[in-house]
Amino acid sequence: MLSIDWQKQSGWQKPKIVPYGPFEIATSATSLHYGISSHDGISVLQNSKTGKLQAFRAQEHLKHFNDSSVHLDMPAFCENELLQCIKQLVQLDKKWLDVVAEPD
Repeated sequence: MLSIDWQKQSGWQKPKIVPYGPFEIATSATSLHYGISSHDGISVLQNSKTGKLQAFRAQEHLKHFNDSSVHLDMPAFCENELLQCIKQLVQLDKKWLDVVAEPD
């Protein structure tokens, strides 16, 4: 899991990649009560011919995610830095990606 904490006084903290597992969230979190949340998914697939991991329009997804965050008055983030974090996470988790099989 990619985990990046945010604090009002100092902003975004150092990103961490941690093992999959439960995470703590305050019961007063607005996303639990008022639906203030944002999602923009990035699909990463393994090319069946080259074996290379590929993300479809990752920069555009991150821009939409950032725009949604700002629109919801959530803190903005550096899209390029988040992309680098996602790349590291994908490399660590690549064993979980399904390989698209060549048709017989």
